Amino acid sequence: MHMKNYRRLILSFVLSFLVLLVPWEAIRSVEFSDRMVYLDYVYYQTNVIEYKDFDSYLSFFTGEWLWHYILLNVDSYISYESFFYLISLLTLSLMVFYLVRKHSLASSLLLINPLVLDLVLSQYRICLALCFVLLSIFVKHKYISIVLFICAMFIHSSIGLLLLIYFTMYWILRLFSDKKNIAIFSLMFLGLIVSWLLSGYVYAILSFLNDRRAEYDIDRVSSSASYLIFWFLNLLVILFFFLKRGRENISEEYGLSIISLSFISANIIFGGYSTRIIA
Repeated sequence: MHMKNYRRLILSFVLSFLVLLVPWEAIRSVEFSDRMVYLDYVYYQTNVIEYKDFDSYLSFFTGEWLWHYILLNVDSYISYESFFYLISLLTLSLMVFYLVRKHSLASSLLLINPLVLDLVLSQYRICLALCFVLLSIFVKHKYISIVLFICAMFIHSSIGLLLLIYFTMYWILRLFSDKKNIAIFSLMFLGLIVSWLLSGYVYAILSFLNDRRAEYDIDRVSSSASYLIFWFLNLLVILFFFLKRGRENISEEYGLSIISLSFISANIIFGGYSTRIIA
């Protein structure tokens, strides 16, 4: 790693540490509910590994075996509270490092918002998976990067879907590299298709895979139309300013933004859980 990146990484950890010193629960006058769910699981419930049969490679993936294995053993080394704090610190630090390296220090200030803070301070499983994904991006060795990404999928199975979306986006950007309007339409259509599939067929797919999320009530976690319209307007703004730039190529960041915001916008029609995608 270049010396400049070492300095950026140290700065990212320092800034993240300072952000986590803020008593966010006291400021918002309510605790992070998902954090309490995880604490209840590790202290008062039986670990999934102790009663679930992982009898196939698929069951290790859909059952997110690596996450439960880590929770089963980590308290031999540190407390669960300390472990969850380290996940928050590492996740936020890697996010800041990514933005500082790709853009600027000022861009990292965008991470200090309620959605990202809720993600970092309570959604520990997806945060740990995200850490592995970000590390796989930073690591230069191809095989280490692949191993890290596989680990992420065995912590949170949705990483597999995100990988499929990423490679589809990559294919679209290469196929229509000289046809920007078609590429943008294709990315928006991809977001719409994902929204339709996840809202209409997610239960059938998860039940077929014997995934625990097949029991989720999609209506209970769906976002309101008025909330989603705000993100639809964001999509229109991004498209307007990008199209004004003429023949500039679509970067992967733009591509993922278009897919994500198209997915969220389509949820106005199809329903679905948008909060994690927004974060």
